[in-house]
Amino acid sequence: MTELWRPQRGTRTLAPMLTVIGQVVADAGLVSQVDAWGGHEPYRLPATGYERNQPRPLPLRYQHHEGFQLGEVGHLERSRASGLMAVATIPDNDLADLLADGPWFLSDKVACRSVGPLTKGGARLHELSLVRKSANVNTRPIRYARTDIARNAGGHPAGLPLNWRSTWDRAHKAMSAYAYRRADHLVIHDLDPADLDAARARLRAAVARPPARPSAAPKPPARSRVRLDGVWLDDRRAAQVLARMGYEYADDGSLLSLA
Repeated sequence: MTELWRPQRGTRTLAPMLTVIGQVVADAGLVSQVDAWGGHEPYRLPATGYERNQPRPLPLRYQHHEGFQLGEVGHLERSRASGLMAVATIPDNDLADLLADGPWFLSDKVACRSVGPLTKGGARLHELSLVRKSANVNTRPIRYARTDIARNAGGHPAGLPLNWRSTWDRAHKAMSAYAYRRADHLVIHDLDPADLDAARARLRAAVARPPARPSAAPKPPARSRVRLDGVWLDDRRAAQVLARMGYEYADDGSLLSLA
């Protein structure tokens, strides 16, 4: 079991800290999941599809390795403008060289359920990780600064997007408050609370539906590599779905980004 070093309450932190800010999912919440056959199974998990109360502590790991914990997530925030944002601290200044060798993205490991056609919700985070490429589509690379945001205001990272600055400032207030009180969960700060009503309604409807019978996963057809809700698409429909997500088929059958 990996243990994360923490200073005792009432003592000063001797080791320098790093603070990381990044986008977990964009507002649309498009996900391109790769299955066991190398096919792509796209679906949506929007920012509103995450439960408001998330577990605490929430680890920040490297490439989803359970034995390689970098730090801990201290602030979660969602909005229409930025989707789901996260701020985490890393108690090891030496990792700045690793972060500088970017770009790095945030990737989440969640438990969720289907709440509609190609849409999932009721998501509960298990961890966040730094990865080279995330399955969450159209997210932006992380930014970091050599500072402990829970203790020091300001200190914005270089190149921080303008609409992330207010998230950074709110994270300082939230994380400095957590340092002086115990909490068994991490609350997502909602900037657009009205957007949650529709998400909650979809989740209640999904819970009321009887669970679907499990079935053996079908094998892909000869050429198509896209599956929606367990159904493999023909070449024409697969190309349409991939184009909407920013990809296309190459001549050899591999996927190319349209960006």
